Amino acid sequence: MSQRCEICNNFNPRDHINGVMKASGPALILYYIKLANVLEKHQSGCRYCHLLAHVVFQFVPDWHSKIDKLSLELEHIDRRPVEVCIKASRGPTDELEELADIYISAPGGK
Repeated sequence: MSQRCEICNNFNPRDHINGVMKASGPALILYYIKLANVLEKHQSGCRYCHLLAHVVFQFVPDWHSKIDKLSLELEHIDRRPVEVCIKASRGPTDELEELADIYISAPGGK
């Protein structure tokens, strides 16, 4: 069995510090995932970070110029689509601005 990624936890809500129980089942909620960290794991072979990186590539055309300002929020409730919210800040003390909110699911909802 492959090791879980320390950035995205392979989208698995179980056995993670940010895993919570919701009425609809276990959920993984991750805030402020830095794009630079996702790209590093994408390069080293995490298929989940690979998916997150490609979401950014598709929905943020000028992502390369914003690597240090982009962050992701991920919410995955077991057996539901994964929600990925891409946010950016203009400066270190500015609030994050939502750029895109995307839902990802596999055929058949798996």
